[in-house]
Amino acid sequence: LELLKKYDIVQTLHNVGAILLRNFSVNTADQFLFIAKMITNDLMSDNGEHNPHPEIDGVYTPVSYSAKEKLLWHNENSFNQTWPLMIMFGAAKTADQGGETPIVDSRSMLKYLDKHIVEEFKNKGVMYVRTHGFGFGRSWQETYRVNSKIELEKKFTDNNIQFEWCGDDQLITKQVK
Repeated sequence: LELLKKYDIVQTLHNVGAILLRNFSVNTADQFLFIAKMITNDLMSDNGEHNPHPEIDGVYTPVSYSAKEKLLWHNENSFNQTWPLMIMFGAAKTADQGGETPIVDSRSMLKYLDKHIVEEFKNKGVMYVRTHGFGFGRSWQETYRVNSKIELEKKFTDNNIQFEWCGDDQLITKQVK
C-alpha cells in the first residue's frame, strides 16, 4: 500500500501504458478489489465475457486457457459498447510454468503503422462479429446476462448492434466501432 501512495499510479499508467507490480501481499478477491479501488473508482460491472466472482462484485475470473495454448495480445472487452481504459490482473495462484499474460500498450502500435492505414481505420472503424451458440465460446445468455430475447434485442437496438438469430439459441452480432 505504501508503494501505491508513493507513486501516482494513474498518471504513470497514462504515461507508459502498463505497470507490473510484483511481490506484495494480495491473497483474496477482497484485497484485490481494495487495491483496485485505490487506483480507480471506475470499475467495469458489465463484463459478460468473464465469470463474476460469486461473492465480490467488480471482480471477475479470466477465460480459461489450456496450458498448451498461448494467450495472445488483445484489447480486453473491446467488443463492448464501452470498454475499460484500465485493466488490472491479479494472480490467485502463480503458474509453475508458463502463464504469462502479455501486457501491451495498444496506443504505441499506432507509431509503427503507416499514417494512411491509421486514417482508414479511423474513417471505417473496426467491425466485431461475434457468434454465440455454435459450439464454442459463451452462450448469449452468459455473455449478456439476460434470458429474454426481447430484452437482448432492445439492448442491441439501443446500442446500434446488428444481430441475426440462426435458430433458437444461435446468434450472430455485428458492430462497427
